[in-house]
Amino acid sequence: MEISKLPLNKQATAVVAEVKKFLSAFQVLKNRKPERVAVKSDKFQMIQRAVVAELRRQNKGAVSAKEITPPDVLQVEGVHIYPFAA
Repeated sequence: MEISKLPLNKQATAVVAEVKKFLSAFQVLKNRKPERVAVKSDKFQMIQRAVVAELRRQNKGAVSAKEITPPDVLQVEGVHIYPFAA
């Protein structure tokens, strides 16, 4: 699911901005985008919660967050992001 266009909360937007900044720097250095980017697991969960909250706002029929499952694949500008476990 492409999350660049979703209105997210401030914390999740900050994480997405960090990822976008990394993508632009990587593209300048390597002349290509990476296939995927790892973020800390707590930041990844923060993005997932914000995406679920936005999906819940868009789908008024869903009563709880349990009915809406977070997407398996999150993308920023076409690049997959995934949690990094240290």
